[in-house]
Amino acid sequence: SGWILHLQLGWIYPSPGEDGSLWLWKESLGWVWTDRKIYPFLYAQSLGNWLYFYGEFKQQRLLFDYGSNEWKRLDESAVNESDLDR
Repeated sequence: SGWILHLQLGWIYPSPGEDGSLWLWKESLGWVWTDRKIYPFLYAQSLGNWLYFYGEFKQQRLLFDYGSNEWKRLDESAVNESDLDR
């Protein structure tokens, strides 16, 4: 089917781009673009801005959204920064 299970991002649908770049579809993100030189930075097409995939922290997979200047859970919405202090 083309879907793959990425150890950190979960279920994604990859589509190769030019020059080794990669488009990824994830339900909670839509289409994001990256390549091996800039990952874990992702360009979110629907948002028109960059995300930084931090990875897992306190059992949450986190992204930093440079457009809204806030942390978000990969599969959910914004994270209250006080939750990260716990």
